[in-house]
Amino acid sequence: MKRRTKQTIILYSVAFVGVTLTLWIGWLWGRERLFYKYSDIEYGLSVKYPARWKLVTNPSGSTAVVFVSPLENDLDFFRENVNITVQDISKMNITSLNDYSTMIIQQLQMGLYKFIDIQESKEFFMANLPAYQIIFIGKDPDVTYKLMIAWTIKGKHAFQFTFIALESKYDLYMKKVETMMDSVRIK
Repeated sequence: MKRRTKQTIILYSVAFVGVTLTLWIGWLWGRERLFYKYSDIEYGLSVKYPARWKLVTNPSGSTAVVFVSPLENDLDFFRENVNITVQDISKMNITSLNDYSTMIIQQLQMGLYKFIDIQESKEFFMANLPAYQIIFIGKDPDVTYKLMIAWTIKGKHAFQFTFIALESKYDLYMKKVETMMDSVRIK
């Protein structure tokens, strides 16, 4: 009888540890996949962002919001981020998405031409609106970044969605960034 009681205690202990470990792993897994919703009433903008990312509202200028990834470890020196900029284009000579796209690409090339290498550019849809996207490499003396900028126009506003990462980390974050882009809504 004593032997059977001992086996039962061991079995229950192993089961308890197994259930606890499973719940803990499930919590961690779910936490990495959990997204919160950010809404900006002024611009009629909403987007989902990873729960572990820091939200910075009204950072400066025309940037409406910034989402900043957590540091990965003590050696991590750059926090990948997504920012959304809203620009009033009503006083500019812009009549279409094509006009705005030309202006943005020219500004990038004039301001950073020595430091950028455009990898991809394409038309697509964002927030159910025609949009344009470019992906490029930007180089500082010590670091190489990879950026994706997407934009669309609704009414008198241009909405820019920018993702910045270390080139070596870009692909690691793309699934989350794509989820964010797919969730963008503009009223």
